[in-house]
Amino acid sequence: MSRIGVGGYVRYHRLRAKLTQEELAAKAGISVRALRDIERGRAQNPRPQTVDMLADGLELTDDDRKAMLVTVDAAPASRAAHPRTRCVPPPPPPWVAGRERESRMLADRAWRAETGAALDVVVVHGPPGVGKTTLVLHAADRLGDSFPDGVLFLDLLGAQGKPLDPQQATTRLLLAFGMEQRDIPGDPEQCLTLYRSVLAHHSVLLVVDNPSTEAHVRPLLAPSPGSMVLVSSRNALVGLDATARVQVEPLTADPSVEMLCAIIGRTRADAEPEAVRRVVELCGGMPLALRIAGNRLATRPAWPIARMVELLDDESRRLSVLSAGDVQVEAAFALSYRALDPVDAQVFRRLSVIPGPDTGTFMAGVVVDLPEAVAEAASERLVDAGLLIATSTPGRYGFHDLLRLYAGQRLEADEGVECAVALRRRTHDWLLATAVHAAMFFDPDVAPSDDRGLPFADCRGAMAWMEDEASNWRGAFRDAFREGRDPQVAETAVAMHWYSQSRGDVSLWFEVFTAGAVAAERLGWARHVAVLQNLLSWANLDLLFRPHDGVRANRAAMAAAVTAGDDVQVGYSHLMRGHSEWRLGTPHNGLEHIDAGEASFGRAGYQTGELQAISLGAMILTAASRFDEAVEKHRRAVARLRARRHVNVPIGEEMLGSFLVRLASPLILSGRYDEAAEVLDEAERLFTRQGSLPGLTDARRVRARLLRRTERLDQALEQLLLALRTADRRHAVRDVFTALAQTYEALGDPAAATAYRVRAVALYGEYDLREVQEDRNGLLALVRPVVVA
Repeated sequence: MSRIGVGGYVRYHRLRAKLTQEELAAKAGISVRALRDIERGRAQNPRPQTVDMLADGLELTDDDRKAMLVTVDAAPASRAAHPRTRCVPPPPPPWVAGRERESRMLADRAWRAETGAALDVVVVHGPPGVGKTTLVLHAADRLGDSFPDGVLFLDLLGAQGKPLDPQQATTRLLLAFGMEQRDIPGDPEQCLTLYRSVLAHHSVLLVVDNPSTEAHVRPLLAPSPGSMVLVSSRNALVGLDATARVQVEPLTADPSVEMLCAIIGRTRADAEPEAVRRVVELCGGMPLALRIAGNRLATRPAWPIARMVELLDDESRRLSVLSAGDVQVEAAFALSYRALDPVDAQVFRRLSVIPGPDTGTFMAGVVVDLPEAVAEAASERLVDAGLLIATSTPGRYGFHDLLRLYAGQRLEADEGVECAVALRRRTHDWLLATAVHAAMFFDPDVAPSDDRGLPFADCRGAMAWMEDEASNWRGAFRDAFREGRDPQVAETAVAMHWYSQSRGDVSLWFEVFTAGAVAAERLGWARHVAVLQNLLSWANLDLLFRPHDGVRANRAAMAAAVTAGDDVQVGYSHLMRGHSEWRLGTPHNGLEHIDAGEASFGRAGYQTGELQAISLGAMILTAASRFDEAVEKHRRAVARLRARRHVNVPIGEEMLGSFLVRLASPLILSGRYDEAAEVLDEAERLFTRQGSLPGLTDARRVRARLLRRTERLDQALEQLLLALRTADRRHAVRDVFTALAQTYEALGDPAAATAYRVRAVALYGEYDLREVQEDRNGLLALVRPVVVA
């Protein structure tokens, strides 16, 4: 025991007695600070009287007391006889901003180790280049004083392919503890036994960097109260029994900017703030990439930062740009890639052809041509290896941007450029074909065929797939348009007609329908042009609130529909024109177009269009305060819809629910409250059965209007808060905010009313629709007096 010094001796017996430093200091009658200095080795030769007081507080036996007193004189000579020349941690690299959370976690574990009765094992893991070693070296530098016998550092060389074996590792540590080489057994088992015996009597912080597997670390873990092992690894080492795990992720934007500024200088960075932000974005918050980019800029003071942006913007050479001497992002990735087995390596490479940021396991299996379960297991192993990211949604995996580029390079290098191009095309074709098939579930006139080779079998499954894989099929669509595959673009865009009516965001549909219309024009497909221009008219009017743009698209649609001789599209062109006229303040002209549209649908025998025309005409009548006519027209649409044998029952029920919600409005406005409540009840049942969140939002908002009219304000508020949970489109959220403002006003809470009006105004944007501008100006008139006051 004399080798560990008086501090180690005191600490050993304190932990064995299960005393905190505060408790022992109180029992011994010395200060906590004095006790801490002794345990940390700062006071290497305390007075014998102090040691006696500590022995009393620890209630030591006579033999233990004598042994501790001997260490007071022996400690300095013992330390001088065995100076530590091995396993010394390297100096920590420059500190990386944004790691405060991780640093606090490690400091907390060090405190637990200091006061604990067992070895504390902490695994710090994350992708290559994310700064794990930097983090642990800084932690060791700050926390070393908490461990009386200091800090040991051991690089196991796991990623280099020539890892230290257990005997090599333990031999180095024994030499660091002060043993002579001749005293260390040559037998591996005896060497491990000796290491564990020595560690049990020391209090150290052991930093283990770069292990290849759990088995690489496990022999180094031995019972040692007051010690801590800090493992830094690219692999999550899930098979290791760790007391804590710290996952290191790429930096967020602000710390990344701070890091880059620290390297290139604040003055230079402030001169080009946008370029700095773009460099940070292109480096993806990866500290290694940021350090290389910063160092290259620092060694080229004449360069504008925009020059680095220009270099990094080119994906084909971004990884080669991120190299400086022997420090390379690509080399860091290669170390992890070379350690993969063939299946995992193939999955890693091939997932790079997926256009979006993440994907589910079904699609992963399609891309790599493996069973879904095999692809999922490989993806999990890649997450553990730090090469894939497990998203917040179980079963979905993604890449860091730089790792995706590296995976794509490996795909071309290992499987050939032709194979990479073919795989990408096959994947994109599958995405678009699957999106078209999913969209068919939302067409009221089509019953999609059951295809067991797809990841969904019903409307809900199709909707979930379309939402989950939206970035992927949208990316495939963009590539198809960019590459001039016009037939595929036009067919895909037309297929989105019914799905778009209640799902997907504004930017998605504006992009899809615009690209589809351009492709159809190039092909000379007049009917497709008519369909897509009508959809653009709808998107401009209902989603973007740009009726004048909607009218322009409507004119193009009508011309194409007439050219194609398609009465259905002529009918839709009339409906869109009628809707525009209503919104622009000429409802009578609007009703004329609605009637013309209904007639055109009738000539084509298209019942769905006729029902839509009747319902839209009733909405215009409601806006014109012709409530009885509106109710009669709505009831006619509902009756015809009920009598119809729908090919697609789920969407037919959703359409019926929408018609019922529309019917409720003129019923409420004409004071027929019981009838309105009855139709809303049925609508909610239909929407709930079909899982239609947009439908539930509308039904709850209209029910809140009914409750306000009947002075049940608390219930109205409850309905609107429920509607807010399911609102997923800009205009739906805006309408709920406006209704909430009205309800809070009626409840006598002007502050809450103003808050919701402000939020509603923010969602209106710069629309040219007269009705919207009037609503917006009216809201502003109500907001301003309260805000100014």
